[in-house]
Amino acid sequence: MRLFRPFVGDDLDAPALLAAALALASHRVVVKRPRKAPIIEGPKPGYSLEGKSSRYDIYPKRSWVADGRSGAGSGRVARRKNATRRQPEPVLRSRPARRPDRSTGGSAGRP
Repeated sequence: MRLFRPFVGDDLDAPALLAAALALASHRVVVKRPRKAPIIEGPKPGYSLEGKSSRYDIYPKRSWVADGRSGAGSGRVARRKNATRRQPEPVLRSRPARRPDRSTGGSAGRP
């Protein structure tokens, strides 16, 4: 990627792209940037997640709690109108281990 930087140049349209993404997003916008790159001009990110070489700036649009939802595990998933539902896969359970038969008197330590 460093080789492309001289040919491509700086990212001058990043503020306009962020504004367009924020206008279209319903919940959040996530921007992946180099770890030491400056924040994009415009609104400040709600929070950032930093790795070794990259940083994710998260711009939340609305809170899940404010919407009356309890979070990612609430079970409410937006579906397409004509989407087919997948059937749950059967759960394969192994039979419990058999206990040794005690009627044969196989105990070594008992009289």
